[in-house]
Amino acid sequence: MSHEWLKVLASALAGMFAGLIADPIRESFSMHIKAYRMERAIRLDRINVKLREEQLRGGTLTAPSFWSIELFPSFKYYWDKNREYFYVDFRLQRLCTQLHATRVLEEGVRKGEMKTEVAGPKLIRTLERIDEILDETGATLWQRSKGRLFRLFS
Repeated sequence: MSHEWLKVLASALAGMFAGLIADPIRESFSMHIKAYRMERAIRLDRINVKLREEQLRGGTLTAPSFWSIELFPSFKYYWDKNREYFYVDFRLQRLCTQLHATRVLEEGVRKGEMKTEVAGPKLIRTLERIDEILDETGATLWQRSKGRLFRLFS
């Protein structure tokens, strides 16, 4: 009879121990995966903006139509739905400030508070900063997340 209690106690302690270790690792890993997906979506938006820039330079797109379409819709979505993930990684925090700057420029042009001639050069500088952050040397979020996970088990 006393052996049964020991088995129950041992399995309960093992479960509790596994839960205390596994849950924080799982949560950290899922947050980094979500941050990776966010960065990837922002990268795709940046590619779309580059294509629109080329169309604008080539004359196939006018300035009002360039500003009429939201530049970074994925940022708006993630900012509204999952704001806390922007605080997971320093690069996402830096991206956040630059993407907010693009939103301010967009809103200024759409509301008529800022002329496209003024907003254009500011947008170009902001997009260059976004490119620097996205292309900075070092590992991507995914590689850093994997590195952290494997360090825990080594």
